Amino acid sequence: MRLLTTTSFSPMGAVLLTCIPFVGYILNYFIFSDMVKSQEGYMQQRGILKERFPKRILNAWFIASLLLLLFVFVDPNQLGFLTVVSTTVQVDGNQFIEFLKKTLVVVIPILYIMSFSAYVKQEREIFRIHTEELFNKRVEEAIRERDIERAAEMLRKSENKANSETRQ
Repeated sequence: MRLLTTTSFSPMGAVLLTCIPFVGYILNYFIFSDMVKSQEGYMQQRGILKERFPKRILNAWFIASLLLLLFVFVDPNQLGFLTVVSTTVQVDGNQFIEFLKKTLVVVIPILYIMSFSAYVKQEREIFRIHTEELFNKRVEEAIRERDIERAAEMLRKSENKANSETRQ
């Protein structure tokens, strides 16, 4: 992607942010969004955008990550909605939070994989078209060289014919 268009963030920055717990995951959303925007812009510019990137999956990943951060760093007793949930469902609030944490730990990677799969699908399409363009340029160059060789051969033949007629 970086060969064909530019992104605001560097790939090394994305790698480094992944090493930073929690905050890095949040910032990765912005890096991923920037990559998607650049990719779609390139595809639109070339007229090859067939389907839009499913941003709702990427946004769901971001929201789920924020919720997990909230549940990890905030005391469950401080969350007001737990009293409503625990009285309505008749479940202990701490058990409910633990269930949500475990669910989010499973859901977050699934949403990320779904987003990344969609991105890779579009990336493959870009690569396929870019490869075809390079191949077509090489074919056109080979045809042009062959035409030049034919023209040079015809010129040599006509010069040889003219030389032989002048000798006679």
